[in-house]
Amino acid sequence: MLLIRKILRLLFSEKLFHYPPKKKIVVYDSHSKDITKNFSEADFIILDSRYEKFYLPILLKNFLRLRFSYFDYLQEFISYVEPKLLITFIDHDLNFYRLKNNSGKKISIQQSRRSELPEDNVLKVDTKKKELLKCDYIFAYNKFVGKKYNSIIDGKIKYLGSFRSNEVDLNNKKKNIEILYISTYRKSIDEKAKNKNSFHYEYLKNEFKLLNTINKYCKNYKAKVTVLGSSVDFPNEEKLFFSRYLEKNFNFLKRSRKRNTYNIIDKSKVVIGIDSTLIYEALGRGAKSLFFCVRDSRFYDFSSRRFPWPKKLKKDGTFWINYFSEKKIINKIKILKKMKKQKWITTSKYYQKNIMPFNFRNQKLNETINNILKD
Repeated sequence: MLLIRKILRLLFSEKLFHYPPKKKIVVYDSHSKDITKNFSEADFIILDSRYEKFYLPILLKNFLRLRFSYFDYLQEFISYVEPKLLITFIDHDLNFYRLKNNSGKKISIQQSRRSELPEDNVLKVDTKKKELLKCDYIFAYNKFVGKKYNSIIDGKIKYLGSFRSNEVDLNNKKKNIEILYISTYRKSIDEKAKNKNSFHYEYLKNEFKLLNTINKYCKNYKAKVTVLGSSVDFPNEEKLFFSRYLEKNFNFLKRSRKRNTYNIIDKSKVVIGIDSTLIYEALGRGAKSLFFCVRDSRFYDFSSRRFPWPKKLKKDGTFWINYFSEKKIINKIKILKKMKKQKWITTSKYYQKNIMPFNFRNQKLNETINNILKD
């Protein structure tokens, strides 16, 4: 079945009858396009890593050498192009760390927050196998998650914060959103959670309680929450999901490719989230941020979704709580809403600097890239 699937992928892929052009930079995976905006089009080529496109001379060259795996194709592409830099934004793809760039260096950039849940396979590698995973530079959010990468990947760790957030200027104009709630809605998870004996129900059950608590706060203090939608494909279902818990006490901002998400963060007086990348980015941008990391279960380990994993802190702090408590959640919203700007800066300074630093326009990354291309 796997072989048939691979053959079908090849048949339906785009096929080019010439060799790829020689370039200074190979960008690994088309989903890494975000990092190309500062590159000249003459300097880079994208190496599609999801069977979207094949250069047939590369494929034929491998077949003649009895090399038939997709990994062999990717490696031969890199060897032929001879880039000074092989770079990716898909930091959880282990194949990237297996590939060699004998003509230059490799850079990986952390795309989103990581955990030890099954979907984050990059941090769940069996280290006993001692597989050789290498990367010259790994740009991680912070030194704590950087150590996790270094436990399985040989490379130099640099601390960048969020690449995407760093690219957007801070907007310090008037804040007009009272409370912003960052959605982590996934239609597939919500549907599977209807089975109360499932992993997905355990994952969401305390989120349901959190939303009911926020609704209670809204009723008691005559407030409304603005929900920042996360689903591009199912915005109507997502809005319906929140109406089950927040009733009429919320406004909904659906996700779209044109939405200026970071500008919305900057315009919010208080930002609430559970464990999304965006709530960490809000902290990095200086927003008053509340981490309600309430996921918990007797059957599954959700500890890597707590603030600010993998660094260990006490379960309860000024702007975070790593368990469910209705009373404390409401109290923390009240405290943060009243907190003056300077007090927030003083309170959050250590965590912002060490958990999600803001590196304007990714200067650290650009400096490293420029040095590699100069050599």
